[in-house]
Amino acid sequence: MRYAFFFTIFLLLQLFSLGTVLSIQWWLQPWITPTLQTTIWASVFIITNGLLVLSVKRAFANSYRWISGWMLVMHFMILTALAVSLLYAGYLLVISLSDSTLHQSNEMAIGLRVLALFLFVGLFIHSLYSAYAPVIRKLSINIDKPLTKPLRIAVASDLHIGRLFGVKAIDRLHQLMIRSGVDMLLMPGDIMDDNTDAFNEYHMEQNLAELCSILPRGVYATLGNHDLYGHE
Repeated sequence: MRYAFFFTIFLLLQLFSLGTVLSIQWWLQPWITPTLQTTIWASVFIITNGLLVLSVKRAFANSYRWISGWMLVMHFMILTALAVSLLYAGYLLVISLSDSTLHQSNEMAIGLRVLALFLFVGLFIHSLYSAYAPVIRKLSINIDKPLTKPLRIAVASDLHIGRLFGVKAIDRLHQLMIRSGVDMLLMPGDIMDDNTDAFNEYHMEQNLAELCSILPRGVYATLGNHDLYGHE
């Protein structure tokens, strides 16, 4: 089963790489040369499989993060090329239905690629914003049990405390708990980001202790898959 899993991952990465190569070729089509085309094919597959080997060998701390980041780049490249291609196909369809002459000028070709670049950068900006800006949802639940006052329970999942999200993330959660007047905090998994190295290195235990101290009904947590990565 383990080998089947690794083979599936390997196969998916090759498909991702193929999609990325085709996307880059489309992106650079107005300026591409045979030499550049060969370079693109070689570079993408070398980067993908090189990072995969480093990840499997655990060549350095959190080495799999590099292959994850590269997958994100490839994913966004494919998405932007696909989105702009579909947009252009829709434009051609509208033109054909109106019996207009179909042609693609050099200005349009470059304009489509500029649009793809803006979409690519926009996806990264949106992703970073979504990662660092917590989503807050409120839900009221009525139960058939007498309470002296409403009980306010917060659920904070997937903190991934580590090098990317650390002291500021804990302090931000701290302030959210204060503003919401929370009585109890539930933390259902992925508290740490794979290990406790960054947590110890940056002395985050004080910030976490201060967060826990303001909850009158306590903090209850369970482990998630990232808390158990590599059996650490």
